[in-house]
Amino acid sequence: AEDEDEDELVGGRADSLTGYDAGRPAASSPIMNTVACAKAAAARVQQAEEHTCVAKEAERVARAIAAEASAEAKRLRGELRVSKRRCAAAEASLSAERDQLERARQTLANWRKGADERREHEAAQRWKQVVAAEKLAKRYEQLQNEHSELVVAARKAQEECRWLTKMQNKNNEHMRKAQEREKGLRAENASLRRRLEAESLSQNQGKRDAKFFQQQLEAAKAQHTLQLQEAVSLARRQWSKKGGEELARKTQEVTSLTASLAREARIVAELRRALKDKAARGGSGGEVLRPSQREETLASRLSAAEARAAGAEALASHVQAVNRVLEEKEKEVTNENERMATAAEVP
Repeated sequence: AEDEDEDELVGGRADSLTGYDAGRPAASSPIMNTVACAKAAAARVQQAEEHTCVAKEAERVARAIAAEASAEAKRLRGELRVSKRRCAAAEASLSAERDQLERARQTLANWRKGADERREHEAAQRWKQVVAAEKLAKRYEQLQNEHSELVVAARKAQEECRWLTKMQNKNNEHMRKAQEREKGLRAENASLRRRLEAESLSQNQGKRDAKFFQQQLEAAKAQHTLQLQEAVSLARRQWSKKGGEELARKTQEVTSLTASLAREARIVAELRRALKDKAARGGSGGEVLRPSQREETLASRLSAAEARAAGAEALASHVQAVNRVLEEKEKEVTNENERMATAAEVP
């Protein structure tokens, strides 16, 4: 309707300028023109107010967007600082890992440099151990022979002990026979005394006969006792000197030699087992020896250090990519702020 009024106003202006009243009285044409101009001015004012409201709303939206963009920029700056700190820490860790890797490589190089000398030294030591093991084996055989001789000597000592026991039994038998003989002599003496008393022999003759028989009996007893004591003392001396001490000494020596033989046999077994393990691991001199535990440990540490270094490099590249993305986002936010500020300034 306002457009139609404006068109009528414009038409009225044109008619007034041309002098054509279009069926209306000529006196009312200026009034209509004034009314039309007023309507057009009111429409322009209303349109200007609408444009002002739209501009205010756009300014409010632009300010809200600018505040959000500023907060986002602050957050992105904070993340950028955190990322930079993490990147610096990652670079420091990467530098430390590189230094550690370099030290590990240097250590491995030094260790490999002296590996041949150590292997030669170990081979010489093992050869010395083999020679010592052969000597110990010979000593073991010698000690076994001595042990056999000692066992034979112990058996002989046992046989001598049995012989001494047999002699002691014989001496006991002789003592028993002597006692029986003494009893017989006493009985005979008693019978003689009774016979002498019965036959009424003279007292002196009877005393002499009794004294004579008593002297014979005492002499026989003394002789038999002396023989028995000599046999017992001889048996004890032989037993104490040849049997007891020798057997005790031989037994102690056999015990110590047995312990030494067991210890040396254990050492020989360990050396043989070590040689078998070495032969199973390395073989002959022309074959390649397997890496030792220290070499395997250093190799594993080197592999782990290289893996950590690769991970640190990947992390550094990721941090750099994130930094580039954050810089692009910051540029986009800056451009958007400038564009919104420019749009807010436009009426």
